Amino acid sequence: MIGVGGEHGSILAAFLDLPSPHKWKKYLPAVEQYMHPANETMKKQSEDNATITEINETMKALTYPIEQTFLEKDEPLHRIAASYDMGWHVRLSGGKYGSRTGHALLIGAATKKVLDSIVYNKKCVMCSQQTQSGGRGTAGHSCLKKYDGLSKSIDASGLVTMLQRMPEEKGASVCIIISDDNSNAQAKAQNVTNGGVLPDGIEEPQFLADPSHRKRVFARHIYNLANAPVKINSVTKNLAVHLKYCYGVCIKRYRHLTTEELSKKSTTF
Repeated sequence: MIGVGGEHGSILAAFLDLPSPHKWKKYLPAVEQYMHPANETMKKQSEDNATITEINETMKALTYPIEQTFLEKDEPLHRIAASYDMGWHVRLSGGKYGSRTGHALLIGAATKKVLDSIVYNKKCVMCSQQTQSGGRGTAGHSCLKKYDGLSKSIDASGLVTMLQRMPEEKGASVCIIISDDNSNAQAKAQNVTNGGVLPDGIEEPQFLADPSHRKRVFARHIYNLANAPVKINSVTKNLAVHLKYCYGVCIKRYRHLTTEELSKKSTTF
């Protein structure tokens, strides 16, 4: 509830001039039952206000070619662009994901404000203790466990959930998603008729690559060449830095072009 654990809790307590969390640790479960609904209410109000601001900014200056449409109820449905990414509290090396918790954020492309967020928990300590004790000692417990699948699939699940509830709860449709190259999330975010899990009544988003992520992927291969023996390549670290910079400038300058427009542009170079 407070950051990622005791360290963030201590920082917050010191800022509020409160005792260290370990002194009121035994009282936290009782207080948490009342604090969690209040936090959820504040979170929803903040995200709803951010969505309204995002819609207004999108209508004022269309950074992307977004056409407005309508819901089946003839209510205005504003189409917006947003960035999406998932974070894990624990990430193992080698591309392995074993965290029991994950948090996903949907950030507006125009305002850079959080439009929606999800926190997934794969384990509840109190429920585990209940199982071990034969179902005793958890009266009135509000379980926060929300996910049973693999940690890596949390990314795709969070995106699909946000895409589904944006039209009905916030009156907006995310037609453009700016994210990393997550093939699993892109496959799941397709309609059921196209092989995904997104209901057919929800618009399929168009995926655009995050410039920072694309530049980082490109630079990884260049730096691998720079770190290789001199006998097999002539790429230096200074050259790798320069190529990374040039590649980043090119992506930033032409990031709004479609594939066809970029192909026509490349013929003039």
